[in-house]
Amino acid sequence: MNGGPIPLEEFERRQAWEPGCEESGDQQGSRPFDIVGRGDISSWVGADPAPVPFVIADFVEQGAVGLLAGEGGAGKSYTVLTAAMSVAAGRSFYGKWAMRGRAVCLFAEDSSGAIHARLARLCRAADVPMDDLVGNLFPLSLLDDDIGDRTLWSNGRTTARLKVLETELSAIPELRLLVLDCVAQMFDGDEISRRDVAGFLGALTAMARRLTIGIILIHHASKSTDGSSLRMASGSTAWIAQVRAAAELRKATADEGPRFAVRKINNGREWEVELKWTDDGALVPVVEPSGVMAGIERQGHEQAFLDCLAAVALQGRTVTDSANSRSRYAPKVFVTMPEARGTRVRDLERAMSALFSAGSIRIGEVGRNAKRMPIEGIFSTQDVGGGQ
Repeated sequence: MNGGPIPLEEFERRQAWEPGCEESGDQQGSRPFDIVGRGDISSWVGADPAPVPFVIADFVEQGAVGLLAGEGGAGKSYTVLTAAMSVAAGRSFYGKWAMRGRAVCLFAEDSSGAIHARLARLCRAADVPMDDLVGNLFPLSLLDDDIGDRTLWSNGRTTARLKVLETELSAIPELRLLVLDCVAQMFDGDEISRRDVAGFLGALTAMARRLTIGIILIHHASKSTDGSSLRMASGSTAWIAQVRAAAELRKATADEGPRFAVRKINNGREWEVELKWTDDGALVPVVEPSGVMAGIERQGHEQAFLDCLAAVALQGRTVTDSANSRSRYAPKVFVTMPEARGTRVRDLERAMSALFSAGSIRIGEVGRNAKRMPIEGIFSTQDVGGGQ
């Protein structure tokens, strides 16, 4: 048949291609995917899109790679260690919510002694006892390892070390974050080759998706002065184009202190914060002069969620964590309530995730319908008689 659309009856008659299918006279057996079958959007009709899961709000997505670029000596290693500590301690990262869990950091340019000293300073600045991080934060120095044992990409493909790394990471329960410091020590490829860079970042993204973790990759800043976000990192623009979020750490100038700025974010908002070096040698936000990163904003969102949950319980209503339930999805129900105190849906979603992780809320039987059938929903584990 030459030209024109396929008649509807003929289209409906055709069967979806399956692997191994061979049809003489055409190339259907060689097709690697079924466009019509896998691209059907009927299941999306009437359903709200699932919220984007973040490990660190507006920076590190779950199942994705985020990149941090900066000049040497700007404090990149301090910053990613702060991010990992925030996840391990359940604290905010520069005022942004962080998912509590375990974090692994691989430092290829720092000794164990240097990492220890850096973490000790950060713990004092953040008022986090190092004891609280045991079992949740795993910073590892690769400085004394052979360069081949640090390399994750070489000769246009992943190395055996990356496969070993994924196997070990997959055995860690509640792993949320992996830090790789830095590109120069782990990428044995051409940093100006878009194909090479895209291949490496694609491999890291695939691993992040399989492990449902976020990855922060450190890279050196570009020498370009054009100011565009695509020129933040040295080498190919693919370093920025192929990641879900990219941040820049700038050194202090005569006019302002060091700054951390997310300049590319696929699902979120760009943001930045001014930092300062404390007398003790820790890099902390200027807006918190005491140096205590207590996560006030995050705690406020979580309290708003719990207040809304208590209010709907008193009203005899139930809510769920399923985004497909348009009338009972907790963040959508709560956002209109006075108890939410203006908290946005996205912040309520993050608060819900954090409260589930902390065990403060659960899913269980919250009542019975007119036919005495159980109704499941979210309940607070702190409520007397709530839930199961």
